[in-house]
Amino acid sequence: MGLIDEGNIDLWQDMNRFFEIELKESEEPGYLSSIDDREVFISVDMEDINPHSFTHELLHLFLKTKEVLIARDLKVYIDEDQNVMALFSDS
Repeated sequence: MGLIDEGNIDLWQDMNRFFEIELKESEEPGYLSSIDDREVFISVDMEDINPHSFTHELLHLFLKTKEVLIARDLKVYIDEDQNVMALFSDS
């Protein structure tokens, strides 16, 4: 079984239309994606070839194509709601 399967092939093809994706071997366990404009690096855990973990990273790219930036959007939400802001420290 490889990284691409029937569940993620359409997403893989769509993301390749938006981004220049380079796969590289992860230096530590797990999967990780790094996005810089249209250039993307996805680190792959060669000890755990898992299409579900790979799909998770592709979904990060999908969210970026929809201009959903989770960290930015969460910060805006926190900054706008004093009750929520009280739950977080500045750091």
